[in-house]
Amino acid sequence: MGTASDTNNEELDGIIPRACADLFAQIDARCDGNAQVELSYLEIYNEEIRDLMGNDNNASTSTDLKIRETLNGEVYVSGLSSRPVSSPQEIGKYMEEASQRRVVA
Repeated sequence: MGTASDTNNEELDGIIPRACADLFAQIDARCDGNAQVELSYLEIYNEEIRDLMGNDNNASTSTDLKIRETLNGEVYVSGLSSRPVSSPQEIGKYMEEASQRRVVA
């Protein structure tokens, strides 16, 4: 989840680690154990959408992914992969792996 999560000091955590920790704390406090959290990670670079959570080493490109809107106005990316997660640490692990697939100029 970036360098902001590489410390053991919660005061130094960035926005994503804090939001993930709060999400799971709220789930623990309010849900009866039936909540499921899924993680997707995409990149838009040079007008191309890339799925960074894909199973292969090369991220799926925009030919496989389409931005869509439901009749209710909800926006989603068709073809985008997701993984179930059960903790902020698991999210951090998957995001670190996916970050290796990002395009760096």
